[in-house]
Amino acid sequence: RWRPPHLKWCAFDYAQYDRATRAHAFYQEMIGGMIKTLKAKKAKTKGGFKILEIGCGNGSLTDRLVKLSNVEITATDVDKNSIKFVKSRLKSKNLKIVRANALKIRSKNLFDVIIASWSYEHITNYKNGSQLGESIRANLKNDGLYIEGAELVAPFKNETERQRTFLDYHEDIIDRALKAGNKDTAEIEYGALVSGLTGISHF
Repeated sequence: RWRPPHLKWCAFDYAQYDRATRAHAFYQEMIGGMIKTLKAKKAKTKGGFKILEIGCGNGSLTDRLVKLSNVEITATDVDKNSIKFVKSRLKSKNLKIVRANALKIRSKNLFDVIIASWSYEHITNYKNGSQLGESIRANLKNDGLYIEGAELVAPFKNETERQRTFLDYHEDIIDRALKAGNKDTAEIEYGALVSGLTGISHF
């Protein structure tokens, strides 16, 4: 089984993560589906359209959001390094980038859409899902929509099957990445594998 030469657990490398997500086998397909869903919601909404992104990370999704017309976007992340990285590469009149804890956000202006990609386990650390749900509900309009992009694995019945399922899924992506020469993607995906098996967020 392939292992990366190093994993940056403490000082997360957003530049590496940015390269990895853009070369990921399924990530861009997932983002495309999320944007399609968002556009469908926007088409049914009259007046201004406000979007809150939680856990913006390296800004891959944010990059797609700012290309939408007639929207106001607030991109948030709890990590100051994420905010610094996204601010360094994305500038738009319709974008505000704010350091904030997704579990504690309370905005006076409610949002039409709250959106997140590959961030649930990092925001909740696998144990604060109800708190995140409360935060989403508090910041979303009554007819608003929450869009979550995540990796789905095959069903499992017990811990042994869960670990086997995670191994099969992530090793497939690692193999694809290595064959394509995308070592950044392979390294990041190995971190995701360890995170999934241990239940501990890897950044």
